[in-house]
Amino acid sequence: MSEQPHEGTVLETGKRLSESATWRLQREFFDRSGVRAWSEGRVPFHVTSNAYIADAYLWVATRFIHDCANAPPGSPLALDPTRPLYIVELGAGHGYFGYLFLCKLLEARERIPFAMPPICYVLTDFTDSNLEAWRKHERLRPFMDAGMLDVARFDVERDRELQLQRSGVVLAPSSAHNPMVFVANYVFDSLSHDVFRIQRGQLEEGLTTLRLGRSVTAGDREMLDHVEVTYDYQPVGDAAAYYPDEPIAGRILADYTRRLGDTAFTFPLGALRCMQHLADLSAGRMLMLTADKGHARELDLLGLGSPSMAHHRGGISMMVNYHALGELMTHRGGFMLAQGARSASLEICALALGAGQPLRETRLAFEQMMERVGPTDVYRMLEHMALDKMDLDQLLAVLRMAAWDPTTFISLSRDLHRCASDAYVEQLARLREALHKVWALHFPLADGKDVAFELGFVYYAMRRYREAMAFYQRSIALYGPHQVTLFNMGLCEFQQGRLDEALGLFDRALDKDPTYAPARDWRVRVQGEQARGAALGDESDQVAGEPTHAGLAVAAQHRAAAVVVRVADEQERRLTPGVA
Repeated sequence: MSEQPHEGTVLETGKRLSESATWRLQREFFDRSGVRAWSEGRVPFHVTSNAYIADAYLWVATRFIHDCANAPPGSPLALDPTRPLYIVELGAGHGYFGYLFLCKLLEARERIPFAMPPICYVLTDFTDSNLEAWRKHERLRPFMDAGMLDVARFDVERDRELQLQRSGVVLAPSSAHNPMVFVANYVFDSLSHDVFRIQRGQLEEGLTTLRLGRSVTAGDREMLDHVEVTYDYQPVGDAAAYYPDEPIAGRILADYTRRLGDTAFTFPLGALRCMQHLADLSAGRMLMLTADKGHARELDLLGLGSPSMAHHRGGISMMVNYHALGELMTHRGGFMLAQGARSASLEICALALGAGQPLRETRLAFEQMMERVGPTDVYRMLEHMALDKMDLDQLLAVLRMAAWDPTTFISLSRDLHRCASDAYVEQLARLREALHKVWALHFPLADGKDVAFELGFVYYAMRRYREAMAFYQRSIALYGPHQVTLFNMGLCEFQQGRLDEALGLFDRALDKDPTYAPARDWRVRVQGEQARGAALGDESDQVAGEPTHAGLAVAAQHRAAAVVVRVADEQERRLTPGVA
């Protein structure tokens, strides 16, 4: 390749997609970026890392464990109550989902109607920088200290065992004392795929050509963003023998060739290998819960054009052929559960091997938590709600429906603020309880989702100025001082009659942004209140009963409230990194 590859440069040609350089570039991107791949907004994650989906996964997982607890004596599925049951998350990335799952487990533990073995949740990824970030994260440390959480380096396409770094335990096929639960959200779409086409009953493989869609400098760290993939389809002689070391994969391809009309499809080779390894690791006793964009039904594979790649500012992803993964489970004596047809671009599936057991409770829990009203349904509804027309009880119902999800709370905070100032005592008690649950589920990432600020914003409307101050201080500790945060803290101090402290905070806001108009206005107002207070203080030697500074603050409360409403507009700008 030349020193400065130019637009149209062919990087590679004539290879199967699974053997192309795209996956090496993908691994380099995630290895280089670490948790920043998510915290900088490059890789989407909220739809699969929110409180509602964590709650749903928990209940499917616990019913699977109950199925195991109810297995006949001597069954391979039976639990050993003296050994931990491991829940292993693949490609855990930022670690947020694992934190949500463990929080929901703690919350539900008293309500689980059977004795569970000790649970150990394991965060895994192939890059060491992510493991280091998890070990340091303040929200994860208590779970690690309690023995409920461990971490391990694990390459899902290559590794067949994993060593837990905290406990030193090695999880391997020979040491599978209990069934295992696996989680893989937005993982399979970024593993290696192949592409095939069927034309008039003939299977054709898609051999790739990679070329640059624009000129780049040598060593461009986001080169994958500029790579375009095209396919040259060539006939396949014997579909069943296409993967000589993967006989089940070959049988699935041969079945597609016999059954499908003219179409093109992805073949999730990396995910198939991963599932084979996990089946061996768990001794054929496993539940995989997974969410990703993809096709779960054979009907979804009909009449498709050449598959495309999505680019994520350095990474790529492809539609996951979940139907092929389900066929793998069937060939190994298991099954796959999938949501009914949805128009949303997210499939949520459960893939299970139950040692010949029907796993009835697992099936029922999946139907209840995913099929009737699933996570995608909840968030599609939230997108279209007229929040500005709701009262406080209705807003709290929305937050409850989202299982107290912090990101959902951010979208509600303006309207919660609107309603809180006129709420009656019982409503305020329910709101405080809701805010407590939201904060307990918050997992700080460097992504601008400043939940602490929003909580302070709502507490201010509730006239809970000390709580508001505490959350503004947490906001500063997590994301640094911002003129809006400092200004709102000044208003909290003003409302409590501490005019000197309020003035100091307005001054600090102006140090951050000398043009910030609300702080300028309120600096003048507080100085006026101080001057008036001083004059009243001089007169108080002669006239009793004059209002104190605190009394003046209460009298001016309506003005402060009006300013905070205007600050909401500033807050929206504040959530955009780099914009003040």
